[in-house]
Amino acid sequence: DGPVAGTVLSFEVTALRLLGHLPALQDCVLCGTPVTAGQDRVLFGQLAGGVLCPRCRPGQKQVVSVSREGHNVLQRLANPDAGECSGEIAPCVRGELRGLMNHYVTNLMGHPPRMQAYLGLPASS
Repeated sequence: DGPVAGTVLSFEVTALRLLGHLPALQDCVLCGTPVTAGQDRVLFGQLAGGVLCPRCRPGQKQVVSVSREGHNVLQRLANPDAGECSGEIAPCVRGELRGLMNHYVTNLMGHPPRMQAYLGLPASS
């Protein structure tokens, strides 16, 4: 009974968590350094499996920059104690996270999920 796009994102993040593929979202996936709260954007390594600190970024492939707001929404969705994602996700953040999830799940599976076509979601490019 809520926004479909937010519900789909919540489902995907929950499925990743339950299957053991939830990306690291608080500490650098390579060195364990906490992600700095003062950064406007957070580096996310698609192949590395989560956020990266600026020191670990060099040499990593398929790294994208995620807005602080998008990163906060991902953390909220990943928290099993938070319940459902409350509130509407801003369209620009929703689009950013849709692209991030498309690429991340595609990298995990080795191909785009077939469900993308049925949900009317844009395929990974």
